[in-house]
Amino acid sequence: MKPFASQLRIVVLALGLAACLFAPGGKATAQGNNPQILPPQAKFHGLSYADWEVKWNQEAMAIPAGPDNPFNAGGIFGADRGIRFLTGATGGGTVDVTVPAGTALFFPLITVECSSLEAPPFYGGTEAEQRACVESFKPGFTDLFATIDGRAVQNPGAYWTETPQYAFSVPADNNLGVPGPATGRSVSAGYFLLLAPLSVGTQVIHFGGTYAPFDYSIDVTYVVTVTPR
Repeated sequence: MKPFASQLRIVVLALGLAACLFAPGGKATAQGNNPQILPPQAKFHGLSYADWEVKWNQEAMAIPAGPDNPFNAGGIFGADRGIRFLTGATGGGTVDVTVPAGTALFFPLITVECSSLEAPPFYGGTEAEQRACVESFKPGFTDLFATIDGRAVQNPGAYWTETPQYAFSVPADNNLGVPGPATGRSVSAGYFLLLAPLSVGTQVIHFGGTYAPFDYSIDVTYVVTVTPR
Protein backbone atom coordinates (compact mmCIF):
# COMPACT_ATOMS: atom_id res chain seq x y z
CA MET A 1 0.00 0.00 0.00
CA LYS A 2 1.63 3.28 -1.04
CA PRO A 3 2.34 6.03 1.56
CA PHE A 4 -0.55 8.29 0.60
CA ALA A 5 -3.05 5.49 0.92
CA SER A 6 -1.74 4.84 4.40
CA GLN A 7 -1.51 8.49 5.38
CA LEU A 8 -4.38 10.39 3.77
CA ARG A 9 -6.85 7.95 2.32
CA ILE A 10 -6.43 5.61 5.26
CA VAL A 11 -4.98 7.71 8.03
CA VAL A 12 -5.06 5.89 11.31
CA LEU A 13 -4.69 8.53 13.95
CA ALA A 14 -5.96 8.09 17.39
CA LEU A 15 -5.51 10.54 20.05
CA GLY A 16 -6.65 11.33 23.31
CA LEU A 17 -7.93 14.29 24.77
CA ALA A 18 -9.38 17.44 24.45
CA ALA A 19 -12.00 19.73 23.11
CA CYS A 20 -15.03 21.21 24.69
CA LEU A 21 -18.37 22.38 23.44
CA PHE A 22 -18.40 26.16 23.56
CA ALA A 23 -21.94 27.20 24.35
CA PRO A 24 -23.33 30.76 24.15
CA GLY A 25 -21.69 32.94 26.75
CA GLY A 26 -18.41 31.04 26.59
CA LYS A 27 -19.49 28.12 28.78
CA ALA A 28 -18.55 24.55 27.97
CA THR A 29 -20.42 21.30 28.26
CA ALA A 30 -18.88 17.85 28.60
CA GLN A 31 -19.06 15.03 26.08
CA GLY A 32 -19.65 11.90 28.16
CA ASN A 33 -16.39 10.57 29.57
CA ASN A 34 -14.36 12.83 27.25
CA PRO A 35 -15.02 16.24 28.77
CA GLN A 36 -12.48 18.05 26.59
CA ILE A 37 -13.59 16.65 23.23
CA LEU A 38 -15.99 18.69 21.16
CA PRO A 39 -19.15 16.58 20.66
CA PRO A 40 -19.70 15.32 17.10
CA GLN A 41 -22.79 17.47 16.59
CA ALA A 42 -21.13 20.68 17.84
CA LYS A 43 -19.51 23.53 15.94
CA PHE A 44 -16.18 25.30 16.43
CA HIS A 45 -15.76 28.82 15.03
CA GLY A 46 -19.09 28.28 13.28
CA LEU A 47 -18.00 25.11 11.44
CA SER A 48 -19.16 21.53 12.01
CA TYR A 49 -16.96 18.43 12.17
CA ALA A 50 -17.80 17.76 8.51
CA ASP A 51 -16.82 21.32 7.56
CA TRP A 52 -13.46 20.97 9.29
CA GLU A 53 -12.98 17.57 7.68
CA VAL A 54 -13.40 19.19 4.26
CA LYS A 55 -10.76 21.78 5.15
CA TRP A 56 -8.42 19.08 6.50
CA ASN A 57 -8.61 17.14 3.23
CA GLN A 58 -8.43 20.16 0.93
CA GLU A 59 -5.32 21.49 2.66
CA ALA A 60 -3.71 18.05 2.95
CA MET A 61 -4.11 17.26 -0.74
CA ALA A 62 -2.70 20.67 -1.75
CA ILE A 63 0.65 19.97 -0.03
CA PRO A 64 3.36 18.86 -2.51
CA ALA A 65 4.78 15.38 -2.00
CA GLY A 66 8.30 15.10 -0.61
CA PRO A 67 10.28 14.64 2.60
CA ASP A 68 8.75 17.73 4.22
CA ASN A 69 5.19 16.59 3.59
CA PRO A 70 3.55 15.96 7.00
CA PHE A 71 2.08 12.70 5.72
CA ASN A 72 5.58 11.29 5.32
CA ALA A 73 7.05 12.12 8.70
CA GLY A 74 4.07 13.25 10.72
CA GLY A 75 3.45 16.84 11.61
CA ILE A 76 1.17 19.80 11.69
CA PHE A 77 -0.43 21.90 8.96
CA GLY A 78 -3.22 24.39 8.35
CA ALA A 79 -3.50 28.14 8.74
CA ASP A 80 -7.03 28.71 10.03
CA ARG A 81 -7.42 30.97 13.03
CA GLY A 82 -7.10 29.17 16.35
CA ILE A 83 -6.85 25.62 15.00
CA ARG A 84 -4.21 23.32 13.48
CA PHE A 85 -4.40 19.91 11.78
CA LEU A 86 -2.36 16.80 12.64
CA THR A 87 -1.49 13.74 10.54
CA GLY A 88 -0.10 10.30 11.05
CA ALA A 89 3.49 9.32 10.25
CA THR A 90 4.69 6.61 7.90
CA GLY A 91 6.38 3.94 9.99
CA GLY A 92 5.19 5.31 13.34
CA GLY A 93 7.59 6.80 15.86
CA THR A 94 7.54 10.04 17.81
CA VAL A 95 6.63 13.46 16.39
CA ASP A 96 7.38 16.74 18.15
CA VAL A 97 5.15 19.75 17.44
CA THR A 98 4.81 23.19 18.99
CA VAL A 99 1.67 25.34 19.07
CA PRO A 100 0.83 28.62 20.79
CA ALA A 101 -1.63 28.66 23.67
CA GLY A 102 -5.22 28.91 22.51
CA THR A 103 -4.79 26.53 19.56
CA ALA A 104 -7.31 23.73 19.04
CA LEU A 105 -6.24 20.51 17.29
CA PHE A 106 -8.25 18.61 14.68
CA PHE A 107 -7.31 15.22 13.29
CA PRO A 108 -8.67 11.80 12.35
CA LEU A 109 -8.46 8.60 14.26
CA ILE A 110 -8.91 7.01 10.87
CA THR A 111 -10.22 8.43 7.62
CA VAL A 112 -10.72 7.61 3.96
CA GLU A 113 -11.52 9.67 0.88
CA CYS A 114 -12.66 8.73 -2.61
CA SER A 115 -12.50 11.06 -5.58
CA SER A 116 -12.98 11.61 -9.28
CA LEU A 117 -9.21 11.65 -9.90
CA GLU A 118 -8.10 8.35 -8.40
CA ALA A 119 -8.09 4.78 -9.59
CA PRO A 120 -10.13 2.05 -7.85
CA PRO A 121 -10.61 1.29 -5.02
CA PHE A 122 -10.63 5.04 -4.34
CA TYR A 123 -12.49 6.14 -7.49
CA GLY A 124 -15.98 7.59 -7.59
CA GLY A 125 -17.34 9.52 -10.54
CA THR A 126 -20.36 10.99 -8.75
CA GLU A 127 -21.14 12.06 -5.21
CA ALA A 128 -23.22 8.93 -4.68
CA GLU A 129 -20.39 6.70 -5.90
CA GLN A 130 -17.84 8.53 -3.74
CA ARG A 131 -20.05 8.22 -0.67
CA ALA A 132 -20.62 4.50 -1.26
CA CYS A 133 -16.86 4.13 -1.71
CA VAL A 134 -15.90 5.70 1.63
CA GLU A 135 -18.66 3.85 3.47
CA SER A 136 -17.35 0.55 2.10
CA PHE A 137 -14.13 1.06 4.06
CA LYS A 138 -15.79 1.62 7.44
CA PRO A 139 -16.16 -2.07 8.46
CA GLY A 140 -12.41 -2.57 8.07
CA PHE A 141 -11.40 0.08 10.61
CA THR A 142 -10.49 -1.72 13.85
CA ASP A 143 -8.39 -1.62 17.01
CA LEU A 144 -8.42 2.15 17.45
CA PHE A 145 -6.82 3.52 20.60
CA ALA A 146 -5.78 6.90 21.89
CA THR A 147 -4.40 8.34 25.09
CA ILE A 148 -3.28 11.74 26.28
CA ASP A 149 -0.83 11.68 29.13
CA GLY A 150 -1.98 8.14 29.75
CA ARG A 151 -5.72 8.88 29.77
CA ALA A 152 -7.68 6.84 27.24
CA VAL A 153 -10.28 8.37 24.93
CA GLN A 154 -13.63 6.66 25.48
CA ASN A 155 -15.98 5.48 22.70
CA PRO A 156 -14.07 6.83 19.68
CA GLY A 157 -16.62 5.12 17.43
CA ALA A 158 -19.07 7.91 18.24
CA TYR A 159 -17.03 10.37 16.17
CA TRP A 160 -17.68 9.07 12.63
CA THR A 161 -18.55 11.90 10.22
CA GLU A 162 -19.01 12.19 6.46
CA THR A 163 -18.47 15.28 4.35
CA PRO A 164 -20.58 16.70 1.58
CA GLN A 165 -18.93 16.46 -1.82
CA TYR A 166 -16.23 19.12 -2.18
CA ALA A 167 -13.75 20.38 -4.76
CA PHE A 168 -10.02 20.00 -4.19
CA SER A 169 -6.78 20.66 -6.04
CA VAL A 170 -3.47 18.81 -6.17
CA PRO A 171 -0.07 20.13 -7.32
CA ALA A 172 2.06 18.53 -9.99
CA ASP A 173 3.90 16.43 -7.40
CA ASN A 174 1.17 15.09 -5.16
CA ASN A 175 0.56 12.32 -2.64
CA LEU A 176 -2.41 11.00 -4.57
CA GLY A 177 -0.07 9.87 -7.30
CA VAL A 178 -2.27 11.31 -10.05
CA PRO A 179 -1.20 13.54 -12.97
CA GLY A 180 -1.19 17.14 -11.79
CA PRO A 181 -1.81 19.88 -11.30
CA ALA A 182 -5.45 18.89 -11.31
CA THR A 183 -8.79 19.62 -9.70
CA GLY A 184 -11.30 16.97 -8.71
CA ARG A 185 -14.26 16.30 -6.46
CA SER A 186 -14.29 14.07 -3.42
CA VAL A 187 -16.21 12.75 -0.42
CA SER A 188 -14.38 11.77 2.74
CA ALA A 189 -15.40 10.13 5.99
CA GLY A 190 -13.72 9.08 9.19
CA TYR A 191 -13.40 9.27 12.94
CA PHE A 192 -12.24 12.80 13.74
CA LEU A 193 -11.61 14.52 17.05
CA LEU A 194 -11.60 18.25 17.67
CA LEU A 195 -9.69 19.12 20.81
CA ALA A 196 -9.89 22.30 22.83
CA PRO A 197 -6.68 24.25 23.40
CA LEU A 198 -4.31 22.34 25.66
CA SER A 199 -2.64 23.81 28.74
CA VAL A 200 0.71 25.54 28.45
CA GLY A 201 3.42 22.91 28.82
CA THR A 202 3.96 19.50 27.24
CA GLN A 203 1.37 16.78 26.63
CA VAL A 204 1.99 13.33 25.17
CA ILE A 205 -0.57 11.92 22.74
CA HIS A 206 -0.27 8.25 21.80
CA PHE A 207 -2.53 6.81 19.14
CA GLY A 208 -2.96 4.09 16.59
CA GLY A 209 -5.24 1.65 14.84
CA THR A 210 -5.60 -0.79 11.98
CA TYR A 211 -7.20 -1.08 8.57
CA ALA A 212 -7.51 -4.85 8.50
CA PRO A 213 -8.13 -5.53 4.76
CA PHE A 214 -4.83 -3.81 3.84
CA ASP A 215 -3.01 -5.25 6.87
CA TYR A 216 -1.99 -1.70 7.76
CA SER A 217 -1.38 -0.41 11.27
CA ILE A 218 0.00 2.73 12.85
CA ASP A 219 1.33 3.45 16.34
CA VAL A 220 2.45 7.06 16.79
CA THR A 221 3.28 9.37 19.65
CA TYR A 222 2.87 13.15 19.44
CA VAL A 223 4.75 15.29 21.94
CA VAL A 224 2.84 18.58 21.87
CA THR A 225 4.55 21.63 23.39
CA VAL A 226 2.15 24.50 24.07
CA THR A 227 3.87 27.86 24.44
CA PRO A 228 2.48 31.03 26.07
CA ARG A 229 1.28 33.71 23.71
